[in-house]
Amino acid sequence: FPVTIGLVKDYHKAAVGKKSTGVILAGNKGCGKTLLMEKVSNTLISMDIPVISIEENIPAFVLRKVIRSAGPCCVLFDEFEKNYESLPSGDGHKTSQTELLTLFSDSSLKGVMFMIASNTGSMINPMYIDRPGRLKRHMRFNLPGFQHFTQIAKEKGVFDQIDQYTKMYIEDYFTCTTNYGKDYGIDV
Repeated sequence: FPVTIGLVKDYHKAAVGKKSTGVILAGNKGCGKTLLMEKVSNTLISMDIPVISIEENIPAFVLRKVIRSAGPCCVLFDEFEKNYESLPSGDGHKTSQTELLTLFSDSSLKGVMFMIASNTGSMINPMYIDRPGRLKRHMRFNLPGFQHFTQIAKEKGVFDQIDQYTKMYIEDYFTCTTNYGKDYGIDV
């Protein structure tokens, strides 16, 4: 899995250089963002590097304390936009993405890799995209299309066994899913 190796190398370079790095993974549900995060996490864990998974809205100052106590680590934010709104809501109850920028820009955090996964890349605060010092990579994932499905089915020798109506249904499915939320504004 070359992408996993590349991200682990990014982490290693950052850790050796005593700085932090990060990646934004954006794309439709089911296209492999969480799987990639899991593969990177498992690789880092096998190297005795702690992985912290953030699954709810936690203020930046609390996250900073947790990360400092963990030392060099990987911090995962899956379905980021569900827990952190793009802009401050004004109610004071939820930490916004804007407030987390201080965490990603904190130069006192050494050897930290932030991984952010988003199903709707358009819900990511634009200031994250312009932060190459912290969030070094922006990767956009797409679901495979009907042509890719056809190629795999032919390689496996099962394409001719699929009836015409099933093929039409599958083609309609891929057409609908690949056109869903097409423009994220984040490209690899």
